[in-house]
Amino acid sequence: MTIEITEVQTRGERQVIGYRCSCGVSSGRWTGEPPKVGDERTVEFDADDELLLGKNARRAEILEPSIRSVGGAVEVTARLVAKHVDEETVTLAFGDGRLEIEVEEVALPDWEVGGWYTILVASLDVYDVNT
Repeated sequence: MTIEITEVQTRGERQVIGYRCSCGVSSGRWTGEPPKVGDERTVEFDADDELLLGKNARRAEILEPSIRSVGGAVEVTARLVAKHVDEETVTLAFGDGRLEIEVEEVALPDWEVGGWYTILVASLDVYDVNT
C-alpha cells in the first residue's frame, strides 16, 4: 500500500509515524529507512494481536475499506481474502493493502472468505517494502 507520511516521532529506539492512505488516516510503529514528513512509501502492515469474533473483530456494517485511529488503537475495515486454517491466520485486504493476522478459532464458518470485517488492534507495525 502506498502511504504519505504526515508525522514522525521517536519513542525510545522506535519511530512512530502518522500517515494517510487511500483508506484513511492512522499511525503505526515504523520499520525501515527513517522517513520524513511528506515522503510517499510503499508499505506492508503487521499486528501482534490475535482476533476473536465478538471481542476485537466483528462483521462490518459498512462494506468499504477504511483505517483510522480510535482511542490509541487502530480500527481497520477490510475484506477477508484468504483463510489459512493450518497457520490459524486470515488475510484481510483494504485498498491496495494487506494484513495477515492470527485468528482464534479460524476454522469457524463465521470467518467467511469474501466477507467484510472490522477489527480493532492495539497498533500496526508499518514496514517499508523497499528496505
